[in-house]
Amino acid sequence: MDKKNSVTIVTAYYCVKSKHSPQKYHAWIQNLLLGVGRFCKMVIFTSPDLINYINAICSKNIRGALFTVIGIPMKGFKLLQRYPLKIWAHHYSMDPQKACGRTVECYLIWNSKLIFMKEAMERNVYGSDKYVWIDIGSFRSADTTILEHFPVYERVSEDKIDIMLIQPYLPHEMNQLIFFNTVHLGGMFGGSIGAINKLFQLFYKALDVYITGKQFAGCDQQILSTCYMRSPELFNLVIKNQDNNINDMWDIWFYLYKYWNLEK
Repeated sequence: MDKKNSVTIVTAYYCVKSKHSPQKYHAWIQNLLLGVGRFCKMVIFTSPDLINYINAICSKNIRGALFTVIGIPMKGFKLLQRYPLKIWAHHYSMDPQKACGRTVECYLIWNSKLIFMKEAMERNVYGSDKYVWIDIGSFRSADTTILEHFPVYERVSEDKIDIMLIQPYLPHEMNQLIFFNTVHLGGMFGGSIGAINKLFQLFYKALDVYITGKQFAGCDQQILSTCYMRSPELFNLVIKNQDNNINDMWDIWFYLYKYWNLEK
């Protein structure tokens, strides 16, 4: 299909043990899927047993959004072809934050985001030339007004990857290639097909470095920091303005909902 000026949102939902309960995810999934409007074209990856569940929610959207649901069992993840489950079980034993509830299954989903995006771009169901990743449980407000025109095509970068800078790099991190803390948000990012293809290559080369170097690789946000250090020119760092109105509801973790909208 010929590419046209539109943005496809890519996301995924697998019902696995994680930091939050399935009940919370159900509420947040409904916020997003029922809140998006006619500018939204979305591809959702899920397990085959949840296809009907996701489609049932999508069918209740009355704002004109378009959805494509793709079933892929977790055991069929391409990530596992290169890094078998026993590797991720070892990384779980290394995880300094396992107490918060994240699991091996979380690692598989987080580190498959760009594989999902690549798959969606190759299918290109909606003929888009820009793609953004959004964690399916990331819209946590019952007020979905801002989603009616989301995402705004012109607000997504043409030749770079939009990504939130959660906190500034420390001086000693400026030439670092292995990260142990969160600098960039992994739950929302995106740009043109060309930029995402470049990030795909960068990300999985960096993941190799972590795994072969026996460094914890479960969290995609650390890998993204390595990608930035290797190719900073590929990224458009989005920084929440500290002078924003004190009543600004947008937590830095979800700020790209505002950045990719009509509001600036």
